[in-house]
Amino acid sequence: MNCRKKFELFIKQNGFILLESLVSMSLLTFILLFSIPLTVNLVSYLEMERIEIEFDRALYDASKVWQRRTTFSKSYQSFHQTLEVVETKNAIKVEGDQIEEKKLEILSVNWNE
Repeated sequence: MNCRKKFELFIKQNGFILLESLVSMSLLTFILLFSIPLTVNLVSYLEMERIEIEFDRALYDASKVWQRRTTFSKSYQSFHQTLEVVETKNAIKVEGDQIEEKKLEILSVNWNE
């Protein structure tokens, strides 16, 4: 096909390319309109779950080496937050900057020897 026939074919479409472009842009807009808020919610949910896992890990680490002493406190930096682990005679408490505290309290223990 030469250039003249291509130009005539383009003229005969009478705005079809414009309409096709508008439809595709509107579809992309609707897809982005719904996908961006879902992605933002997912990222914030995953961040809260990561913080929760850090608290659980700190509680687990403290309970592995826990000795029933009067009071012991240590703090360490984990990602973008500071965790404070407080061990008492009957409880282990983990506090942080970004979420409420978690506490593990030992009510009774039976030792089988």
